[in-house]
Order: sequence, then C-alpha cells, then structure tokens
Amino acid sequence: MTAVVTRLSGRVAARGPLVAVTAFGTGTVAAVVLCMAGGLAAERRRAELTLLRARGGSLRGLAGRLLAETAVVAVPAAALGLQAARLAVGTGWPAQSAVAAGAVALVAALALPLRAVRRAGRQRTLSPRAPTPARRTATDP
Repeated sequence: MTAVVTRLSGRVAARGPLVAVTAFGTGTVAAVVLCMAGGLAAERRRAELTLLRARGGSLRGLAGRLLAETAVVAVPAAALGLQAARLAVGTGWPAQSAVAAGAVALVAALALPLRAVRRAGRQRTLSPRAPTPARRTATDP
C-alpha cells in the first residue's frame, strides 16, 4: 500500500511543473498577441496621432487618451472573461484567476498607448518656438 501511495505522490509532484509551463506558455503567447494587436492599432492610427502631436498634443496627454479608450473595453472584457471562466470551471482558485484576469486587462489596456507613444516620441515635430525652416518658392533665384 505504501508503494502505491509513494508512486501516486510522485506523479502528483511531477504534474506541477508541467502545469506551470503550460500556463505560463499560454499566458506568454496571449501577451505577445495582445502587444502585436496594440502595435497594429497604433500603426492604423498613425495619421491621427501625428496630427494630434502636430497640433500640440503632449505624449502624456496622448497616452492618457489612448489608455482611457482601451481601458473602457479591456476592463469589462476581463471581468466578463473571469466570470465566464468561473462558471465554466468552478471556483477553484479565485485569487489566482482574478490576478490573471487583471494582468490580461493591464496588458490589453497598455499595449496601444505604449506602442503609440513610443512611435510618436521618435517622430520629430517642430515646436511652436522653433524657427520654421526656410522654404524655397518658384520666385527664389
């Protein structure tokens, strides 16, 4: 009997790392996909963000605006996903599942603002106080 219990406890102990690798691997892939989606959204809105920067918008204001836009969608979606998971699986680990849902909401909400601000920060814009570059016209010699 003790041999059976020892063998069973060894199997249970061996499952822990396998489950951890599976969970973290899936989470990493999901985070990469969310970041890529944020990059695509930032690229599609490049003209709008460039116009906002050219009209005097700060990087902080731009990031706040984009964060608010994405958080309005990401936070309720994470809450609904958490509730759906609890209904489907049960209430096994409520704290861990809430942390995971919060992490997904955070990554989803920050992906677009961080990518857009990073790209907008690299673009050179003329400040209102800087002299404008001289333009050549057709009448110039």
